[in-house]
Amino acid sequence: MLFLILAGLALVAAVRHTLVSQSSLSNCSEARSWADVEHRNHSRTIFHSLQAKLHFPNRLLQQERSLPAIELEKLCVADTVGGATLAADASFQLQAQRGLRAAASKGILFSGLLRNIGTSGPRLLSSLRMVGDAFARYHIVLLENDSWDETRRELEGECKSTDVWCFELSIPRMEKHNQGQGQIDRVRNLVTLRQGLLEKVRQFVSLSPSPEKYSWDFLMFVDGDMFSKGSEGFHPSMVAALLGFPAAGSASRDHNPFHAPESSAVLAEEPWDGVCANQLANSPQPGRYRDTFALRTTNWYNNKNYWQTQLYYSGNKLVPVKSCFSGLALYSMKALQTSGCNYSYEDKDTCEHATFNRCLADHGFDKFAIFPPLTNMVNDNGVSGVSCRSFSSK
Repeated sequence: MLFLILAGLALVAAVRHTLVSQSSLSNCSEARSWADVEHRNHSRTIFHSLQAKLHFPNRLLQQERSLPAIELEKLCVADTVGGATLAADASFQLQAQRGLRAAASKGILFSGLLRNIGTSGPRLLSSLRMVGDAFARYHIVLLENDSWDETRRELEGECKSTDVWCFELSIPRMEKHNQGQGQIDRVRNLVTLRQGLLEKVRQFVSLSPSPEKYSWDFLMFVDGDMFSKGSEGFHPSMVAALLGFPAAGSASRDHNPFHAPESSAVLAEEPWDGVCANQLANSPQPGRYRDTFALRTTNWYNNKNYWQTQLYYSGNKLVPVKSCFSGLALYSMKALQTSGCNYSYEDKDTCEHATFNRCLADHGFDKFAIFPPLTNMVNDNGVSGVSCRSFSSK
């Protein structure tokens, strides 16, 4: 009898322990759940919906950026485009310096899509700010969508800055899927995202109190993953070299000394409608131009075998094309605003950039090119080597 009583007491204790343990686990789970909800709600005060009405930044109303232009410390050029030669070329260095001086009276906006870029967000923002510091004014507009990694957490500090607008857009059909090449609805989803971002850029421009005082001359559109997963993105000094390129330059210019007089216009003063980076892959040979999906060289027809195309661009020149992107493109704001062009979906085999750029061309803004030294180095079987040269080096 005593044995049965003791066994019963042990059973009651075991059940009580189990219930307490389950209650503790439930409380821990509930705590984690509430922590996640709290973090998401906190993020929403930083990542605005696309319907949010924001105000023109006070920092731009209070002061213009200082003049004269900042000084470049060094040039860094990918080896596969002639980096060692260009970085050491005094005329190329002068070209970059002239670009900075010309940019000092201009305004630039940066816009970018971000999804699952890990911890690379701060590096992206740092590079954009290095470019922006050369201009009289700049602002950054970002759109994040459906990231499931640490992207949002890493960007929270950046998005609190006064020089950044951060928005979010969730697309349920792509929420749990990667957006790589070949994914269903990839182009359709990207049209939705890019158009949403473009509308926020136009809203920002419309809020500017005085078009004469707060002019916006350029929009740099970037893909936010350019520094993620081992990729090395772009170097800000090559944007300066692009801005200092002679406005009358063309594909015939290659490694030639800069003979243009100081009074001649450069691209920062007389911009092309769009100039794209040279997105580099490292296979099958280092320096292969990677973004052939957006590329149209001589006509607007779809290149159905675009992934088989092998092109290599190098040298200090502008290579005229009909359409390009490469994860980074510098657009003339005049072309974007005057044309009124929007991103639209054509079909799954037609890149949204090609459709958008064709609209620009139809409205008379057809001056597009690739600038080989402005590289966007993707970790595609490795990345290209880079040659850097300080201006103080002999």
